[in-house]
Amino acid sequence: MTRGIFNQKEDMMSLYKVKGSDGGVYGPVLSVVVQQWIAEGRLNGDSVLSVDDTDWRPLREFPEFAGSLASAAAAASAAAAASAAQGVISGWQAAVAQAKTPGLLLVLLGSLMGIFTLVSMVMLVTQSAGGAPAVPTLPANSPEWLQNFMQMQANMPKWVSWAQLVMGVLVDALMVVGGLQLMRLGNRGLAMAAGIVAMVPCFTSCCCVLGLPLGIWVVMTCSAPTVRPHFKA
Repeated sequence: MTRGIFNQKEDMMSLYKVKGSDGGVYGPVLSVVVQQWIAEGRLNGDSVLSVDDTDWRPLREFPEFAGSLASAAAAASAAAAASAAQGVISGWQAAVAQAKTPGLLLVLLGSLMGIFTLVSMVMLVTQSAGGAPAVPTLPANSPEWLQNFMQMQANMPKWVSWAQLVMGVLVDALMVVGGLQLMRLGNRGLAMAAGIVAMVPCFTSCCCVLGLPLGIWVVMTCSAPTVRPHFKA
C-alpha cells in the first residue's frame, strides 16, 4: 500500500517531453500539465511522450494517463451526441417551418369546402321538404351549358345528390386532417393523400383554381428531402 502511494507521487513528479505533430519537442512538463493537455484535446492516445529522451512511446502506453484518456474520450462522445441531437432538432424545426404554410392553407381550403357542403345539405333538405326541386334562376345571358347543367342538377335523383354530399364531407375532412398532419409532421400518408385530393377539380368544386396549385405545393413539400425524414409516420 505504501509502495503504491509512493509510485503515484513519483509519477506525479515525473517530467515528460511531448513530440508534436510538427516534429518539435515540448517540455519537460509535469504530469498534471499532460493531463490538462489531454482534457483540452491537444493530446490523445497516439501522441508521443518520453521521460528520459530515449524511450519515446504513445501516450496510451503510460498507465498514469489511462484515466485522463478515458475521461477525454467520454467527454468527446458526449459532445458528439449532443451536437447530433441539436442537429436533429434544428432540422425538425426547419421542416416544420417549411410545412406550416401549405398545411395551414390546406386546412383552410378543407374548412371552406366543408361550409359549402353543409350549405348544399341544407338546400337539399329544404328542396326535399318542399316537393319538386326548383331550378335556380339564372341571368338571361347565362351560357346554355350552365343552364343545362343547373337543370341536370335539379333533375338528379336524391340519392345521387346525397352520395355526392357524403363524398364531399369525407373529402373535406381529409383535407383538414391532412393539413393538420402536415403542419405537425405527423402522418405523411394522410398529408400526401390530402394534397392529391386537393388537385382533383371535381373534389374541390369551384375552388379548383386554388386546389390545384395548393395540392402540388403540398405533395412537393411532403416529398422534399428536408421535410420527408421528419414525419412521424
